[in-house]
Amino acid sequence: MRPDKYLAPLCALAFLACDSTDELDGGTLPPGVDASADAGTPVDSGPIDVGPVFAESAKANLRIKSNLRLRNDLAQALGLAPNEVCLEMGQYSCTDFVHAVALGGVEPYTLGLNEPQSHTTLTTPIAVERVVMAACTKRALDDLGSAQPVIWKDLGIAADGKLADPGTAGVTNSITTLYQRGLLRDPKAREIEHLTQLYRDLEADGGANPARDWAILTCFSVLTSLEALFY
Repeated sequence: MRPDKYLAPLCALAFLACDSTDELDGGTLPPGVDASADAGTPVDSGPIDVGPVFAESAKANLRIKSNLRLRNDLAQALGLAPNEVCLEMGQYSCTDFVHAVALGGVEPYTLGLNEPQSHTTLTTPIAVERVVMAACTKRALDDLGSAQPVIWKDLGIAADGKLADPGTAGVTNSITTLYQRGLLRDPKAREIEHLTQLYRDLEADGGANPARDWAILTCFSVLTSLEALFY
């Protein structure tokens, strides 16, 4: 698997996970605009539907999840024990020890750091991605080798490591389960479409286990979205 090749495109997908409006067609005029009318003359065609109106946040205070919140949320979403989410050398917790400070935690005993940093550090994005990738890899490998998978069920993986058909209900249901557990909502149709296309790209790349790689990277793309990492 070469996840680095797909991380940049997945960044765009991560933003889509938080998008609450449909993408605008650059060649389509908004409702109520007459292309033939003089630009300086307003056109009255009745009320315009602007879509759902959301209440403005009273505080507008968006925060990235700290080390323990990130660990616990990943554990709950992926059905893992907290000490299974990410381990350095199979022994040391990535969130509690190795990357604790970078992930907004403290280290009072060895560094004398009793309060978390007021800003994220240069290594915070790398640490977050490492933790999520470790958790997603464990969930995928456990599911694909288990008779009672948590998320990746009925994918229809052939002996060559490929999905027999990425458009099956098993694939769609697995994506839906991931969204429900990780983001507490159902995926949008275009999100399922993007993730299905991700599998096709992986298979075209010629890897040995595209279905396994797809499960890992799908989990990674969803759980590193703004919607998943901030509260």
